[in-house]
Amino acid sequence: MSNKEMRELPETLRNLKGAGDGLKSPDPAYFEALAKASLAEGQRTAVVRRLPLRQLLAAAAAILLLIGFWVFSPGGEGAGTDGVAVASLSSEELLNQLTAEDIDAYIDDQLYDFESELYAEAPLNQ
Repeated sequence: MSNKEMRELPETLRNLKGAGDGLKSPDPAYFEALAKASLAEGQRTAVVRRLPLRQLLAAAAAILLLIGFWVFSPGGEGAGTDGVAVASLSSEELLNQLTAEDIDAYIDDQLYDFESELYAEAPLNQ
């Protein structure tokens, strides 16, 4: 530290500089005690925590019941809103079920997702 920096330090810090560098290592007994403590800690057996089998089986049964209810419920996989399988209808039949109001409502909801360039290129009345 230069003399200029020493003069800029507050009085308390300047006095500390005269007492030494401030770094003091502990005595060797501290390190010996630390080594013994770490060896003793390494000798201890680790605690293993497990879920009791009964709780694990109860959780598995609850999950299986939920999955079964979801798959076999009336509105489950593969069924439409009226219970008719959607996969059996052709795309033409599905389009015939849509009304003009449904299409207009969809376009109104999704208007900002469409690109205006596609509107300009599209032929009229299609």
